[in-house]
Amino acid sequence: MKEHVEEITQTYFGTTLVEGIAIGKPFYLKPQHIILEETSLQNKEVESEVSRFRSALQKTQFELEKISKIPVNEKSMQVAHIMQAHLEILKDPFWSSVEEKIRQTHKNAEYVVSLIVDEWGSHFNRLKDPFFQERAKDIEHLSTRVLTNLSSKFKHTIETLDEMRIVFADEISSTDALEADPKFVGAFVTTQGGLTSHAAIIAKAKGIPFVTSIGFLPSDLETIKEIIVDATDGKVIFYPKPEMSKLYQKKIQLRKIETKKQETLHKMAKMKDGKIIDLFCNIEMLEEVDLIHDCKTQGIGLVRSEYFLLKDPKFFHEEHQFEVFKEITKRARHLPVTIRTFDISHEEFSSLVGEEMPKNPALGYRGLRWLLKNPDIFKTHLRAILRASHFGKLCIMFPMVCDVEELKAAKGVLANVKQELRLEQIPFNAKMQVGCMLEVPSACMMCECLAPHVDFFSIGTNDLMQYSMAVDRRASFHKSFFYDMHPSVIKMMEYVSKICQQKNKPLSVCGEAASNPKYTPIFIGLGIHSLSMSAKSISQIKSILAKMDQTFAKNVVQRALKTKSGQELDDLLTKQFQKLLKSHA
Repeated sequence: MKEHVEEITQTYFGTTLVEGIAIGKPFYLKPQHIILEETSLQNKEVESEVSRFRSALQKTQFELEKISKIPVNEKSMQVAHIMQAHLEILKDPFWSSVEEKIRQTHKNAEYVVSLIVDEWGSHFNRLKDPFFQERAKDIEHLSTRVLTNLSSKFKHTIETLDEMRIVFADEISSTDALEADPKFVGAFVTTQGGLTSHAAIIAKAKGIPFVTSIGFLPSDLETIKEIIVDATDGKVIFYPKPEMSKLYQKKIQLRKIETKKQETLHKMAKMKDGKIIDLFCNIEMLEEVDLIHDCKTQGIGLVRSEYFLLKDPKFFHEEHQFEVFKEITKRARHLPVTIRTFDISHEEFSSLVGEEMPKNPALGYRGLRWLLKNPDIFKTHLRAILRASHFGKLCIMFPMVCDVEELKAAKGVLANVKQELRLEQIPFNAKMQVGCMLEVPSACMMCECLAPHVDFFSIGTNDLMQYSMAVDRRASFHKSFFYDMHPSVIKMMEYVSKICQQKNKPLSVCGEAASNPKYTPIFIGLGIHSLSMSAKSISQIKSILAKMDQTFAKNVVQRALKTKSGQELDDLLTKQFQKLLKSHA
């Protein structure tokens, strides 16, 4: 009966995290189940326990350094940076607190590690930010590795693979993904996982197809001889027929040819008609800075400074900010760096200082308004940025500007801080450029009044859509009302672009829409030739730019301006995007 079932082709559907196709035998990555026991130590055993913990930590570091040497292609440099972030986590003072706790409590290392990791995980998860929740997962996975090394048990890991396999798991950790060698890991298939997880980012960088949310893992998984993963459609095929396997083998070969074409694309962001587009990176952590060189971009278009603050409340101090901003500027190697001042809400601030404050909705008290109401924090922030400007081409940008009086007030504070630094004989770039985010409809419609007070503008599409459509993009029940782009927003951007050309003010886009190739023709057609996005999106945007010319982009804008709804616009842009994909650059 079992043999009869195995002959029947079975197809299951999940969610694609990384596109691609793979064929191979299954490999089940079993979760590490570590039994933790609390053991009390005698005085004479304490230092030996500390030494045992240090040895496990050093062994973990050695393992990660070994993983980092697995060869990857040029476009996956971000893997190395996530790897570096993991190594930095292992060097964090957080681990010193384990040693202190062992000495204080006279408890075994396993118990103390799990206790402290739980505390840190709770701290990061309270921030309710995907970045910090992902960092909590990194710490959890690294601690599991340390705990495994403390137990000295054999690990059944991806590293042990010596032939092409399809890796199945409940969840793939970032360290699992880092450990994966594309020569032996054809695809990942899991029951859970998210698009923005480090594991998905690493898999994408390494070119490993990834399908999640398939809902189950077969009990006889490892007895199956061959499995096909078609991550272009989120399909996992068990017991494929020979003719189906041959068909997918051909598809794999065709994808390899296409990948090679993509890798030979010119490094500059050049359109089909020769027009050069300036692409910049958005960053929110120090490890991402080097990506601007790996991706051949023009610099950093957006430093989300509040992410450093949310990660470490000590970042409120001037010296902490100065050292980070200086390091970012120096690593940029004279390429321009734009630091957006803290775009933090009242709620986020209250969570940092541990005070209960009334909840603040998406509207209102955040960004520049919040900074102006907290002058000491604002002045300290500006001092750090100005001091760092001495070390490179640094620019500053104010977020959530709603009115010209707010902008003038902010520039007044900036002028006062400059005077303080002069009196203290602290060097800074007196000609540092000042910019303004356009992410509120009022700012867009009044940009002609704002223009005399700034050197450049940058459109923040995330909030501009949110405030234009009266939809909180964070609320799940609002998702059906939210579009990434809308005809009304295109009309606002058209007006802004016209004013910027008249006033000779540089204009860029730094919102999420800049990362989406479906919207690239809109920005180019509006005359916006500077885009800032996540590093992982650079190659895709370069590819789509190479397939279009300015005439095509202007035509798309003309048609988009005639649409009457978000859905009609989305249908048009999807159709035009598919048309580009079928064309040859």
